[in-house]
Amino acid sequence: MASPYRTGRAAAPAAEGREDGRVDALSQQFADPLAFYRELVQNAIDAGASRVAITAGWEAGDDPEAGTMVVSLRDDGCGMGRDILENQLTVLFRSGKEGQEGKIGKFGIGFVSVLALEPEKVVVRTTRGDGELWTLELRSDQSYDLFHAAGAGASGTTVSLHVPLAQDEIERFVEGSERALRKWCRHAEIPIQLVAHRVGEGEPLREARIDTPLSVEGLVTVRVEDGGTTVVAGVAEEAASRLAFFNRGLLLHETTQPILGMVRVSIQDARLEHTLSRDNVRRDAHYDRVMRLARRAIDRDLTRAVHDALEEGAIAADAVLRAALGAGLALDPKRVAIPLMHG
Repeated sequence: MASPYRTGRAAAPAAEGREDGRVDALSQQFADPLAFYRELVQNAIDAGASRVAITAGWEAGDDPEAGTMVVSLRDDGCGMGRDILENQLTVLFRSGKEGQEGKIGKFGIGFVSVLALEPEKVVVRTTRGDGELWTLELRSDQSYDLFHAAGAGASGTTVSLHVPLAQDEIERFVEGSERALRKWCRHAEIPIQLVAHRVGEGEPLREARIDTPLSVEGLVTVRVEDGGTTVVAGVAEEAASRLAFFNRGLLLHETTQPILGMVRVSIQDARLEHTLSRDNVRRDAHYDRVMRLARRAIDRDLTRAVHDALEEGAIAADAVLRAALGAGLALDPKRVAIPLMHG
């Protein structure tokens, strides 16, 4: 890898005085700079990965109080070749996922999110397992080098962000990374492991498994599956609304607006999509269908589960009743039985 196979500039340079500022504009659309975790995990899932390993390693520079945090996401997906790297990854609004059923990304802009954190450089190492290793080095000014080497092993991709970081910011960065991963990727359909460490030190700063089954917190919950859609709904002791939409376990949108009432609902469907701004879920036919299923799950299944819980007396009936009434469920008075406190 003595010289680059290709040197160039990403399609939309953003520095002042350049052609335009589309890259900056797109990277700034990610209100949370750590949302890049979602975008890269999304790419790994779309590439058929069976797992994602995330490491955050901090190494001091010449000044011991300053250094670099290298955040790497490694997957064992199908990898990328020259065509994807040159004609899709470095060109805005061109995505190899267009028209493919079940793929999360649609606009080819997710990779731009790696620039929201303002790294010194981003390094992508990828192989299709065909004996060719490609390395893309993207710099902060959006120029890049593309290298080619032989002798790569199994297919997969590793994306590494080199982020300048002072020593006293390490804990905040690690905590923020775990928080972002648990927000955006908490129900991912593949295992996600986070390990943070200081380079050269034995014990890691943090180890965490991120992925968990689709769920909601509540005294009574139900799970309904229908035609590729999963709805989990529940009532909590403190009446509160929370509605979240997921595509293959990755969060698309979450709101506390009582759209379905004072209940907690998580909806998973691989046909739900981001809006172009990536801060909401598209209101299309798929959205309408999953909302109808969620409504049915609340009115029929959750109400039935509350009736059963009250009759069985397995948990505090008064708490369940308060939660159900606070959620606005239409309970059948004939099925509401509360044991006497005194005979």
